[in-house]
Amino acid sequence: MVQVRCEQLTKELGGNNVIDAIDLTLDSGNVIALLGANGAGKTTLLHLLGGLYQPSEGQVLLDGEALQRSDLAQRRRLHFLPDIPTLAPSQTPLDYIVFALEAYGQSGPENDERVLDLLSEFDLLAVSDSPSRTLSRGQKYKASLIAMLAVDPDVWILDEPFTSGMDPLGLTAMRSHLLKARNRDRLVVYSTQLVEIAQQTSDLVCVLSGNRIAAFGSAATLEESAENSDGLNQLLQQLRGDAEMEAFSTSGSSSEESTLKRKSN
Repeated sequence: MVQVRCEQLTKELGGNNVIDAIDLTLDSGNVIALLGANGAGKTTLLHLLGGLYQPSEGQVLLDGEALQRSDLAQRRRLHFLPDIPTLAPSQTPLDYIVFALEAYGQSGPENDERVLDLLSEFDLLAVSDSPSRTLSRGQKYKASLIAMLAVDPDVWILDEPFTSGMDPLGLTAMRSHLLKARNRDRLVVYSTQLVEIAQQTSDLVCVLSGNRIAAFGSAATLEESAENSDGLNQLLQQLRGDAEMEAFSTSGSSSEESTLKRKSN
């Protein structure tokens, strides 16, 4: 069991409070979606939860103890997966995974079969010895994700994993692992701008707006709350609209590119 608690958590960046006096309790055995538009503070909050940022005010507590960046035992209970993979150009997926296992004190032959199974599941086995400069963004993200899955810490923190560039196979496998993690009493927290993803792949949804928590509860409770709150309903409608516009924009760009190609031919 693990609990992460935020007490009056505030983070100032560039003279503005990106996260402002947040009180929040997150318990293991849950997959929690941080839902919000661009600039809502989702990534900053995840950095604070992962111990990568020092709060300007307030604190993050891990099982009742203040989270300290210098505390290796604490840090090994957490894993932050950024939206952009951090592999060095010459680093192979296997190199990165082994590095992660060593950093978490879990290196050894007993993990070899687990790593091979994950590489196969995410269709990364064939390029596991290829330098990351030759890989796509989605393949690099798979390597980073596999490293986290192999380590299997108490707290999983993922920034925008559903827009990571992975193919449908990778997204489906990741979603399965996120949901299964709660059965092992892990705490999974991820950020997204997509309402439907938050509804389908979480036990609880935390809506951020104006750098504060606008709502927190199950997806069903969220919808019920929106019916009684014009502000929350408007925010959810805006997020849905932004997602549709993004899909339309992507589709339109592809169509335009196809038209240009036909004209050039």
